[in-house]
Amino acid sequence: MAQTTAKISWRVKRAADVVRKLNGEELAQLVRLVPALREVQPVEVSREAVAEDFRRQALEMRGGVAPSPDEEFIGGLTYEEYLNLSDEEEEAFWDWLFAEGEMDIEDFEEHDVKPGAYIPARQERSP
Repeated sequence: MAQTTAKISWRVKRAADVVRKLNGEELAQLVRLVPALREVQPVEVSREAVAEDFRRQALEMRGGVAPSPDEEFIGGLTYEEYLNLSDEEEEAFWDWLFAEGEMDIEDFEEHDVKPGAYIPARQERSP
């Protein structure tokens, strides 16, 4: 299969999170509701493309300043340690992280906002 370096849409990532939780019958129902899924030819996205997308997003979030490879990233791993995980190690890491309750996609609520909206960071309130 051909590999692509196309950016993976956040909507696709979100949908993938939901689809992974479906059982076989639910997947069949999804295909019945969205017949176009039967006609889609899968495109393999390379690990390098995913890593490049991640690096680009991290750079944008940090105002163009690249993180140091030895800077802590998530779950006690540095950026370098995380990016050097094999596919199997990365999958096991995320399974562990979600199992430990540090992060659960269901804990986050998605909100529609206008482009350019100011969204303040969560702040502790003074008594």
